[in-house]
Amino acid sequence: MKKDLPPDFIWASTLKRARETAETLAKTIGCPIKLEEGLMEFNNGVQAGLSFEEAKKYPEPKFLHDRFENGELFIEFRMRIEGVYSKIVTENEYDRIAIVAHGGVINSILRAFFQMPITMDYYFKMGDTGISLIELTDKQKTIHFINDTSHLEGI
Repeated sequence: MKKDLPPDFIWASTLKRARETAETLAKTIGCPIKLEEGLMEFNNGVQAGLSFEEAKKYPEPKFLHDRFENGELFIEFRMRIEGVYSKIVTENEYDRIAIVAHGGVINSILRAFFQMPITMDYYFKMGDTGISLIELTDKQKTIHFINDTSHLEGI
């Protein structure tokens, strides 16, 4: 990352794993970081932190307007992420930025990037520490790669 894709600025979720990853990256590369609560993962309410087996005890929403118990609607999550994505794009004064977040967040950013309707049920597979490179200019949008984990080879 340092040699090939060094960001000028990092936006990061405030949740521990993403925050710690972003702080390590910022220190290694020597760039500023902004922690953003809006980049936190989808709030699945009572299921948060449970194992997959424990979480199965609770019903999952079937529709966009259904809510996880004590959690977020899918449409609220998408609106939150699109708001942060818009802020990052419009307030950005750097050439290269990194967003260190979670699979659901990155999926929603990609959906916003592609201007996909919320009813379109596509999912971009994201592995832990997967790197995606998208480019947004005044003239075009370019996907260079999604979920590249080659930096993990040999670990």
